[in-house]
Amino acid sequence: MHKGFDEDAFKIYQDILPYLKKDYAVKLTDHSPGAAIAALLMIYLYEDGFDIDRLINFSQPKFTNKQGALRYHTLPLTRIVNENDVVPLLPPATLVNALHGSYKHMGDEVILLKGVEYIYLEQHQAETKKVEGFWDNIDHESVKEHFIANYLKNINSILAKAIQVPYSSREVYLDQHAD
Repeated sequence: MHKGFDEDAFKIYQDILPYLKKDYAVKLTDHSPGAAIAALLMIYLYEDGFDIDRLINFSQPKFTNKQGALRYHTLPLTRIVNENDVVPLLPPATLVNALHGSYKHMGDEVILLKGVEYIYLEQHQAETKKVEGFWDNIDHESVKEHFIANYLKNINSILAKAIQVPYSSREVYLDQHAD
């Protein structure tokens, strides 16, 4: 687990634990680093026997390695990402984590494109089809796409008329809606 996210999640978990009831279903959500912390909270809750109903995160950075993603792959996590948001690609692959295991995502992924199109990838698809990574796509990524206002704008567009498109065709839809 990412040490910083894990330390924050553990502190929050200790603070909220006295107020939680095991017979209630837990739903979590957050954005950006808070999304990684929410995912770790989900794991703590799961390990302590709480009923996890759903976790929906926006722009979640990676927080675990391959072993963690495999261990918790059945948890109900859905990650929502704007196509060109840089944060879901963080932390980037480096020589250090290549030696000790790179960070991975877990959960299903919904990629919001401009307009009414989106892509849905089940966890195993997201692992194999997702954009190669930070360094390969740095010229396409945008900090602006990370802002929650842009997530809300894209979600509102999709709510009117959602059209699911295949991942293999996403470039066509990106070109149609280029700014």
